[in-house]
Amino acid sequence: NNDGATLSFTVGPAWGETMAARVGGLLLLAGASGWIARAISQRRLKARLRRLEQEHALEKERVRIARDLHDDLGASLTEVGLLADRLVGTPAAELAPELAGLAWRTRRLATELSGIVWTMSPKNGTLDRLGEFIRQYAQRLFRATAIECLVRGVENLPAAPLAPDPQHQLLATTKEALNNALKHSRATQVIVALACESDTFELVISDNGAGFSPADAGVSDGNGLRNMQARIAEIGGTLVIASAPGEGARVTVRVPLRLAGEK
Repeated sequence: NNDGATLSFTVGPAWGETMAARVGGLLLLAGASGWIARAISQRRLKARLRRLEQEHALEKERVRIARDLHDDLGASLTEVGLLADRLVGTPAAELAPELAGLAWRTRRLATELSGIVWTMSPKNGTLDRLGEFIRQYAQRLFRATAIECLVRGVENLPAAPLAPDPQHQLLATTKEALNNALKHSRATQVIVALACESDTFELVISDNGAGFSPADAGVSDGNGLRNMQARIAEIGGTLVIASAPGEGARVTVRVPLRLAGEK
């Protein structure tokens, strides 16, 4: 064939060389880049939120400690100072009861300070440790008085985690109730019972004293009952006061352990 021959044909692009594949690849790359950037951004945001939460918790703890130092130690120190001023110029024959009162207030001040220091230790953040501290506090508080104090159920408490705020509110409420019994009840016996049933912690403080009308006490708020109820309500628990004139008093506190363990 001296004239030769021609053959026309067209070769299409491979799949990866098509415009659709290239556009799809760019979109996929952009989407992956966006997802990675979003994941990194979320991780950084979560880390920052955790830092802010820790800083807020630390600040809250500092405020609480400052309030405790002011309310507990500040008031006690003021009382000791006033009593010491009264001793100046007091005849020697009258010093004995005044010095006894000064010694009692000084011991109470030391007890309050030990309580604040105790709450700062991370190893004390469990329910059984709280129960042991309540037992020691109650026994020290009534040791030099005519009131017999019995503490029951501490050995049966579990080592369940207890967040700082519930720990503080439970301890402050217990102190308030015990001090009320010491100052106002005119009782001969105070019983502190601690128990853990299912997922609920229960604290019961009862006495065989003169009793009172909770309605009247709530109006005057002389014994801080309203503050006690507010403290327990703040941590998701309940506080019930049962009393009547001549029939003693009973304070029952119940707090869900699930809430008490939340950080």
